[in-house]
Amino acid sequence: MSEMRGLWLRGVIVGAVVGAVLLGSVSAVSAVSARADRQSSPPGSGAAPTAADVASMTEVLGVVSARGGSFDGKRLTLTGVQPQVTWFSDRPAREAGQLPASGLGEAFFARQVPPNAAVVIEGAPASRDVVVVELSKPRYDAKAHQLSFAAKQVAADRVFSAAHPRLARFADRADPKIPARFSRSAVFVDTAPAVTETPDQALVAQLSDQYGSITHTWSAEEWRFRNCTKWEESSPAGYHSILNLFDSELGSWLDLDANLQGLQQAVADGGTLDAAQQQLVSQMQAAAPTYQDKANQFLPLLNSLTDQGFCVTPPAS
Repeated sequence: MSEMRGLWLRGVIVGAVVGAVLLGSVSAVSAVSARADRQSSPPGSGAAPTAADVASMTEVLGVVSARGGSFDGKRLTLTGVQPQVTWFSDRPAREAGQLPASGLGEAFFARQVPPNAAVVIEGAPASRDVVVVELSKPRYDAKAHQLSFAAKQVAADRVFSAAHPRLARFADRADPKIPARFSRSAVFVDTAPAVTETPDQALVAQLSDQYGSITHTWSAEEWRFRNCTKWEESSPAGYHSILNLFDSELGSWLDLDANLQGLQQAVADGGTLDAAQQQLVSQMQAAAPTYQDKANQFLPLLNSLTDQGFCVTPPAS
């Protein structure tokens, strides 16, 4: 399953973006970011792209992971922020890399005012786990591991008309308001201007976004299970019983998620989906909520075990 998992993570990095992030996501995204970091140098350049380079790209999203956050009506504040921002470029380049969080302003705010972002929050139902906002005036405090923005929510019924087609796909999952306080989260900032997509490209991109969300949930929980060493020591039979169940469900998810690569290749450069591929998209759309629920069912157990000290609490950075 390791080969399939590698394909899955590579697909997340270069094919689709966004994800619901559960407790432990800071470390989970770090694992994905490490892979992104290895892809961050353009072919033949030998040097990782700078913030200015990222700002000049089209179809780029950046992800900022945080352990918590708050909104006071004017500013969105993220706490326990990772020092690195991971970025993903979409077709045709399909690159990925990392930048210091201090470069966020130049990379994602320089050429547009304001950028839009999707805030994906831990613990919310799959249909209500995203808030789409306009962001401006970023402030990064490296010492405090804190990042804040002036923020204004984009109403769900206006998300579809936003000049950020990647985030428009969150409209049917957007929360009605920004929570005053929230736990672990990831903020996906869209630098891309509006682009022309074929209907099939938009359909596959929307599916990729949806699956990216669920993939992050599974990735976060897998990290947590692998770090429940005290649970394994105290109750090896119970630990391995639950872990085997988790691995079985995760394996089924990876098999389904692997279909995305073929769909993305089919619509590249304006290609269209044939009847069988359209049916596959419909089947994958129908299956997604089930797999989100399957992933979520492990969260109460992991939280309880963490509270009892049987599982490792991820570090802030």
